[in-house]
Amino acid sequence: MAVIRLHLILIEMAGGRREFTVDAEQPVVLTALLDRFGIPHEEVGIIVRNGKSDAIDCLIRQEDQVELFPILSGG
Repeated sequence: MAVIRLHLILIEMAGGRREFTVDAEQPVVLTALLDRFGIPHEEVGIIVRNGKSDAIDCLIRQEDQVELFPILSGG
């Protein structure tokens, strides 16, 4: 199972869930998972898959550990 961890405002967007486990025996595109979780793609700013930065259209595989952070803004 792949583990998807959400941070900050993304948790609220996903109905309060901080973490999802996903059966990714067949690789799945991250954007499809975001749709399933109810998270708008444009709200995701940083993707870390297995300790390395990745793109929003990356493939998620069975043993992946994914951290999702929102777009950070400020002055």
